[in-house]
Amino acid sequence: MAYEVVSLHIKSKSGIDFSRPETVVGNVKVLEDVLHKTFRDSTVVLMDKIGNSLLAAFSDSDNNSKSNYDFQYSQLGDLAILIEGLLKRNDCIEIISKTQEGDHFIVNYTDKDKLSNLLVSFLERGAQKNCLNVLIISEDEKQRLQSFLSSSNAVRHEKSMMNLMDKNTLVVTHGDLYGDLDAASSFSLQPFVEGLNRARELAIQRKMSGLNIAGTLAGALYCKGKFEQCLQIEEQGHEALHQFSMPSTVMCIYERPVDEQHRTPLLKCHMGGHHQV
Repeated sequence: MAYEVVSLHIKSKSGIDFSRPETVVGNVKVLEDVLHKTFRDSTVVLMDKIGNSLLAAFSDSDNNSKSNYDFQYSQLGDLAILIEGLLKRNDCIEIISKTQEGDHFIVNYTDKDKLSNLLVSFLERGAQKNCLNVLIISEDEKQRLQSFLSSSNAVRHEKSMMNLMDKNTLVVTHGDLYGDLDAASSFSLQPFVEGLNRARELAIQRKMSGLNIAGTLAGALYCKGKFEQCLQIEEQGHEALHQFSMPSTVMCIYERPVDEQHRTPLLKCHMGGHHQV
């Protein structure tokens, strides 16, 4: 009750509404300073509640319970860091929250920092739906994702993020399938298709509801100017998953924007559309 009274008081004085994160964004530093001066020793408890309310407001989960979040305020500036991280994830969350079972879609990103946010949001979707998460990414992307998941912000703000790389997430690197993509003189679809079949068998063994697949392999081939191989991966993957007896949702991630010439053939097997973050 005390928190609700305080939040209403702040809203009346400043227009800041903690259920609407956009009203907080431009006023975070002022808010922290005012609360420190006004409530002193009680500020930490209030900031914990504010942070977790913002996490719930930004979440795309169907089970928005504040007990699911674990933001812990310790010093001036923590709330600003939380808001910054949430804003970076919001566009990714919006795209993924609209994803339907069986969708196959492309996401373009141009800021390398957004890739980990994008993968985390997609992994969370798979975990919520009891799907086997499958990542087909480069070794460098794998290391950057692991570093992101173990970062202090991830640990403090969302406990669930630390469990996303568990036994229900299968990570296959480009190197595992094809070695050095630059050095490959020939290209066979067999390793890729066999990898999809292994994922399907694992999901069946674990009695999971489907596959939640995110991959950068086709995007990497496109970036290297190997569009024929890129399109083969996309078409063969789409066809193979269509034959599976379980829902399979696929997010294909491209770092380089797809030009008009290549967009049309790619969209034929990406009925979920083409998005930019």
